[in-house]
Amino acid sequence: MASGIRTASLVGADQVARNLKKFGADYDKAVGRAVNKAAQTIRTHAVRSIQRGPASGEVYEKFSPDRTHQASAPGEAPQTDTGALASSVAVRQAGKHTARVGTGVDYGRYLEFGTQRIAERPWLRPAAKEGEKVRDRELADAFEAAVRGIQK
Repeated sequence: MASGIRTASLVGADQVARNLKKFGADYDKAVGRAVNKAAQTIRTHAVRSIQRGPASGEVYEKFSPDRTHQASAPGEAPQTDTGALASSVAVRQAGKHTARVGTGVDYGRYLEFGTQRIAERPWLRPAAKEGEKVRDRELADAFEAAVRGIQK
C-alpha cells in the first residue's frame, strides 16, 4: 500500500443485501394482502350499512298495503328494498396493489352522492373510512414483520 490507498471491507454485506431483497419481496406481498383485506372490509361495511343501518325516513306502501318499506333519511345509508344494491357490491382487483369496491347498479351512485331531487344517502364513503383503518393497521404490521425478518 505504498500509494496511500486504504481499503475497507464490510463484513456481512452479502447477508444484508439478501435480507433487504427478502424484505422487499415480503413487504410487497404484505401490501397486496393489506389492500385485499381493506377492500373486503369496505364491501362488508357497505353491504351491512344497506341491510342493517338505521332507517328513520318515510314508510311507503309497496304494491299493496301488505308490503311496506321504511326508507332512510337524508345522510343515512339507503335501506334495502329489493336487495339489488347490496348484492351487487363487489371487489375487483385493479392492479398489484389496487382494488376497487363498487356496484354496477346505476342508482348506487345517485344514492351515494344525491341528485337535485334527493339528498345523499352515503353507503360507500363511510365504509371506505373503515377500510382505510384496516389498510393502515395491516401495512404497519407488515412493515414491522418485514423489519423483524431482516434482523434475524
